[in-house]
Amino acid sequence: MTEQPLEVLPHAAGRRDGHGFVTSLPPNLIRVPPVKQRTTFSCGNAATLAVLRYWRWDAYARVEEAALYLPLETTHAKGTEPQPIAAFLNNAGGVTAEYRHGDVTLDQLERAVDMRQPPIVDLQAWRDHETPWRDLWDAGHYVVMAGYDEENLFFMDPCTMAPGAYVYLPRAELAERWHDLSGDHDEPIEHMAIFVRGLVAARIPDEPAPEGAAKLG
Repeated sequence: MTEQPLEVLPHAAGRRDGHGFVTSLPPNLIRVPPVKQRTTFSCGNAATLAVLRYWRWDAYARVEEAALYLPLETTHAKGTEPQPIAAFLNNAGGVTAEYRHGDVTLDQLERAVDMRQPPIVDLQAWRDHETPWRDLWDAGHYVVMAGYDEENLFFMDPCTMAPGAYVYLPRAELAERWHDLSGDHDEPIEHMAIFVRGLVAARIPDEPAPEGAAKLG
C-alpha cells in the first residue's frame, strides 16, 4: 500500500458548500469512533483502533495507534497489510475478523452495516489529476464503512479533518476505486475488506452526531 503525506491529501480538510457539509449523514449511520491517523502510513492502525474502540471502548479508548505498529507489522514503506490486521483483531478478544477479497460485494458490506458490524475497506482515496480511478493503484487507504443510503456510501476516514471524521462516496464510484496493491510484490487485489464481528455489545456514544460528511477524494 502506498500512502501520501497528510498535508497534501485533497480530502483531508473536508469540503463544504454554503450551508455546511456536502451531504447529510444517513439514518442508519453506525457511530464508529473517529480516530485520526498520526503519520502518512498509519491509516490501517487508525482504522483498526476505531473498530476496537467501537466494540471494546473500555479496553482501547486510551490506546494510541503507535502501540499497534509492531503487532500489525506496519512500516513507513508499506503501511499495513490486511492479514496482520485480521490476525490482531482475532487475538484482541471480544471480536472476530475475516479478511476477504476478490468476490466481496457491495451488498455484503451493506449487510454488515445492517447488522451494526462496520467492516474495514481498502480503496483508492485520492488523486492529483483526472486519472481514471480504475487506473490508479498508488493511493490505497483504509476506511471503516459506517452507513449507506440510495445515493452514497459513508465511512469513518482516519485522514479527514472534517468534524466527526465521516466521509461519503457516491455508490457508483466504489466499483472503480475498490482495489489496492498488496504483499511484497505489490500484487493488484480487488474488493478488499475485513469483516469484524463483536462478541460483546458495541459502545453507544454519548456525544451528539456530527453535522454531515465530506466527499472522499
